[in-house]
Amino acid sequence: MRYEYQCLECGVVTELECSIYEKDERERELSCFSCGSKSLRRIFGAFIPRPRGTSACSSCPSSSTSACSSCPLSR
Repeated sequence: MRYEYQCLECGVVTELECSIYEKDERERELSCFSCGSKSLRRIFGAFIPRPRGTSACSSCPSSSTSACSSCPLSR
């Protein structure tokens, strides 16, 4: 999984990519790649799960299982 953290000192966003099982340990070691600060705040992005076999976006045809030509995800 990918986790994002914003530095409270300089504002730079740092990413951490690891399994959910490694997250706690890796999070303790994490520091801002720009200024080195350990004062980080986790950023929670909008995650919207889609059932398997559904279309890539709301503009794709309902029968589609992948992105359509007008879908921004196909670019």
